[in-house]
Amino acid sequence: MKDEFEDIQRLIRLKRHEAPDEGFTEQMLTQLHRRMREDMLKKSSLELLMERITTRFEAWINPPRLAFAAVAAVLVAGGLWFYNSVSSTNAAPVQVDTPPHATKDSLVGEEPKVKATQPDGKAIPTSHTGEAQPQQ
Repeated sequence: MKDEFEDIQRLIRLKRHEAPDEGFTEQMLTQLHRRMREDMLKKSSLELLMERITTRFEAWINPPRLAFAAVAAVLVAGGLWFYNSVSSTNAAPVQVDTPPHATKDSLVGEEPKVKATQPDGKAIPTSHTGEAQPQQ
């Protein structure tokens, strides 16, 4: 173990005195750009499009924004559910009374015969007055 540690120290001392050649940085950049262009030419246009789209929206797809969007979606869904439950309980119940002696004139789609009118001006059909109606 001690021998390995000494070998590593000796190697680090040797590397301290090494320096890259003149123009190394420019040559490295030129080679990097050439490799990037070659890689881009190998990809299909669909792959390039998807890469650009994911790069564009990468800033939106991170944990804080996703968490905010998830909380907002849950709040909207909860609000809609609450609104629907409140509005359905406040609705007046619909009561449908079918007279026991339904006749042709009291069926849906036909005008009922008017026997009298209420004080507010609404007509009272003969089927709701309790009087017997003539059979046809």
